[in-house]
Amino acid sequence: MRRVPIEFRPSTPADLPGISALMQAAFEANPDAPFLDPGLLRWKYFEAHPSGGSYLMVQNGRIVAHGCAWPVSLKGAVCLIDWVSAKGVPGVGIMLARKICGLSSITLSIGGSAMTQQIMPKIGFEKKGELHSYARVLQPWRQFQTRPGRLSARAVVRLGRNWAWSWAPSALTRGWEAEVSEMQNEPILHCPGAEMHAYRLTYLGRAAGSALVSRVGGQSRIVRIRPEFQNEPNWESAYAAVLEAVCSSTDSCEIIALAHDGRSRRALEANGFRERARRSVFVSDPLKLLSPKDYPLPLDMLDDDLFYLNTPDYPYWT
Repeated sequence: MRRVPIEFRPSTPADLPGISALMQAAFEANPDAPFLDPGLLRWKYFEAHPSGGSYLMVQNGRIVAHGCAWPVSLKGAVCLIDWVSAKGVPGVGIMLARKICGLSSITLSIGGSAMTQQIMPKIGFEKKGELHSYARVLQPWRQFQTRPGRLSARAVVRLGRNWAWSWAPSALTRGWEAEVSEMQNEPILHCPGAEMHAYRLTYLGRAAGSALVSRVGGQSRIVRIRPEFQNEPNWESAYAAVLEAVCSSTDSCEIIALAHDGRSRRALEANGFRERARRSVFVSDPLKLLSPKDYPLPLDMLDDDLFYLNTPDYPYWT
């Protein structure tokens, strides 16, 4: 029996319905799931990053695998997201991943299912650290009221725990402030899946960095924070200023953030954040462009889809 050839090619807007159908089947999702929103998919694959791209494996006119090469802050690197394949076509997902890896010098994969994490080392990726996920409860009662699901003894116990967690102290701002600033005219900052807020950091009245916060439902997310002063007290105080600004300008029930190293972990913990999970960072670097001193990689929420990911059934981390 003659084998039908499989074509690798970039996707086009006309492919969006087929990509959506493939992802819906792969994740066993409802057709109205937020991550399948046509506007979000169009922005993600064709508008957010001029240098990014969505790629397909097509067999006999049918999309059998898809992956997006999402550019990250690390120069020359991309992160593989929305990597899915059709059932009944063995190896096509791995074939696609290898093709995408060949398009850039460094490819990352962050988190993923248990199966995905087992596959990555087999296709040339190495585990090179973890991203630590942190959360702080801001409004436990409103969080309790807006969380999906029926009232249960477990939910009441969680409310009590989150109420206690919400009283955690934060670090002193020590002259730092986070002031709302206008959004820059960059496509990445106009994501249709999240409400984006930009902040200008100041220290004793002078410019001292920037921060970006997204809002998805009742959850705020510290997407990126870049204080200009990198010593320990100022790092913790910069986070305290952003936390204070978010609390005063939104009614979010919870705020989350990522930490890539010990310094960022200590800054979050000093501000009452609690670690909730860890996501593995896999790296494909065949040319050995990264050296040991480059790790841990300074990644944040802009480096994959976490800053806009919307899971209505699980809207909170606490």
